[in-house]
Amino acid sequence: MTDFPILEHDPSDDSVLHPQRVLTRHHDMPEHVVFCFFQEVIQDVTKSHPAEIDVKLRNSLASEIGPNPIHGVETPWGRIALVHPGVGAALAAGFFEELIALGGRKFMACGGAGVLDSAFDVGHVVVPQAAVRDEGTSYHYLPPSREVTMRPQVVDVITETLDANGVPYDIGKTWTTDGIYRETRGKVIKRREEGCLVVEME
Repeated sequence: MTDFPILEHDPSDDSVLHPQRVLTRHHDMPEHVVFCFFQEVIQDVTKSHPAEIDVKLRNSLASEIGPNPIHGVETPWGRIALVHPGVGAALAAGFFEELIALGGRKFMACGGAGVLDSAFDVGHVVVPQAAVRDEGTSYHYLPPSREVTMRPQVVDVITETLDANGVPYDIGKTWTTDGIYRETRGKVIKRREEGCLVVEME
């Protein structure tokens, strides 16, 4: 036992609350899921590439904020699910677990971040290869550590896809935080010194 509960990592899957106890695998749930943090992008994509999806599945996700629809989207590689994960790591992780219970297996996230390097323009793509962990949710999934790194093969797949489509990008480190209004100047300086390019909440 430690002095800080957030450092008491328990790898057991024996959770008192478990998504599989309230949700079951749905026959219409796509295996591939894209988390998109941009509502206007979701609206545009679902209008231009709609795919039928069971209405019960579509309405499976919700929180006290309200419903969070699962959208079906047709792509050249098959049908995918497109979902807004909410804002903040805790809500996104809850939806992530529920989508796994419904049948989602392969996930990709696309969202925005605050820049710590003024050289980046709005809309420039940054592929995270590591994160300084300053939010709380990840400590319930991974042992405590200051940083976590992405698997290199995942980064390679993403960058190869961006290269193939002529999309410019940078690879770098992100800073995850729960305190959007507590990103102090001192912390920003420290994160820059640690090599962080951006800051976000998931």
